Amino acid sequence: MLPKITSKRPLVQPCTRRAAFGCLILWQLVRQPAAAAKLVIPSGPSSKNLDQALRKGEARREELERAAGPIRRTSTGIKYREMEVGTGKEADSNDFCEVSYQMFTQNGLYLDSVGYGQESKKDLGETVRLHLQSGELPEAIRLGLLGMKEGGKRRIEVAANNGWTDKAMAPTPSYPAVQRRIFRVIDRRGVILFEVELKKVLRATSEGLRVS
Repeated sequence: MLPKITSKRPLVQPCTRRAAFGCLILWQLVRQPAAAAKLVIPSGPSSKNLDQALRKGEARREELERAAGPIRRTSTGIKYREMEVGTGKEADSNDFCEVSYQMFTQNGLYLDSVGYGQESKKDLGETVRLHLQSGELPEAIRLGLLGMKEGGKRRIEVAANNGWTDKAMAPTPSYPAVQRRIFRVIDRRGVILFEVELKKVLRATSEGLRVS
C-alpha cells in the first residue's frame, strides 16, 4: 500500500518568470541555429592594434611638445619652455617688466592669472609690473625673465626651493584662497608652472622709469 501524501506543496514547483524567460530563449536558440551563431562574444583589441595606438599617442605627444617650444635651462638650473621668442627689448637685471601671466600645477590645475579673463575676472589684456631684483620675486621667475624679449612667452618651472619663500613676494595672488593653494603646492614639494608674456621692459634711471 502506497503511503499517503500529506504535503500540500505540488510535486513539481512552478517555474518563475525569469526561469521561464530563460527557457524560452534557450528553446528558440535550439530551434534557430542561425540566431545562436550571431551570439559571438567580440574579441578584445589585438596586440598589433594596441601597439599602433601607442605609437600614434607617442607621436602626438611629441608633436605637441615641439609645438610648445624647446625646454631650456639657465646657468643656475632654472628650467623654462620658450613658447614664443620676442623681438623687442631684452629684460636685464634690475629692470621692471610689465607682464601677463597664468599659473598652473604640473598636472594642469589652474591656480591664478592676470590678463586672461580667467574665472570671470574682468582683467583681459591687463598687466602687472614686476621688478627683476633679487628678493622681490621668486628666484625662478626672476631668472626665468632675464634675457626674455618683449613679445615673448615662456613657461617657467617654479620649484619649492626657488619659489615663494615669503608671502610678500610678487606677483601677489588675486585672493587669499589662491595664496593658500600656492603654498599648499610648495609645502608638498610640488612644481608650479608660471606661464608669462612679456609686454614691456622699463629701465630704472635717476629720473624714474623709462622705456629703454
